[in-house]
Amino acid sequence: MQQETKKKRGRPKTFDREHTITIAMNLYWCKGVDGVSLNEICNLAGVSKPSLYREFGSEDGLMKEVLIRYRSKILEPVFEMLKSPGSFRINLNRLIELNTEEHPGMPKGCLFVKMRGDKLKLETETRKQIEVIQRDLLATYSEWINRAKLNGEFPGNIDSEFAASYISSQMGFARNQQARGESVSQNRAVLEMALSVFDME
Repeated sequence: MQQETKKKRGRPKTFDREHTITIAMNLYWCKGVDGVSLNEICNLAGVSKPSLYREFGSEDGLMKEVLIRYRSKILEPVFEMLKSPGSFRINLNRLIELNTEEHPGMPKGCLFVKMRGDKLKLETETRKQIEVIQRDLLATYSEWINRAKLNGEFPGNIDSEFAASYISSQMGFARNQQARGESVSQNRAVLEMALSVFDME
């Protein structure tokens, strides 16, 4: 009887973790970390602040999970594309398109780029996750460039790590310009000119 009473009194867990992460990701992506409050996230997600803290520990914990989700949904397909056997120029053109086109139903710009720009304002776990993603992104770019060098598709006299950092910076700049409302054609023209330094023709 005592066991039954305890079961009846226990409140079932109703916190929707995935929904809350999605709401937070979209808000941070649209408004930036400075433009979003935990109260706004809780109201839109339909959860209480105490339950959010129980689930994630802190806003830092929530932001870390948002970045993990963003990487999985948005960045991993890009990583996989760069690991594919396509030519360097084909994949570079795909990157240019991805970083300059507007995608219906998605906020403008790149959440990772925005949070990386605000890194000094963020807490420990979020900063660590930004560093992990940046490290993996640069490593993926470097491996892609090294394969292109072996295939004679990339200038051999340009250091791969330097080139990876340069490409990452240019893509980030393009995404920031997109978020500011720069036209697709203008943004693409600037990015293509910046990356023309790698042309082998």
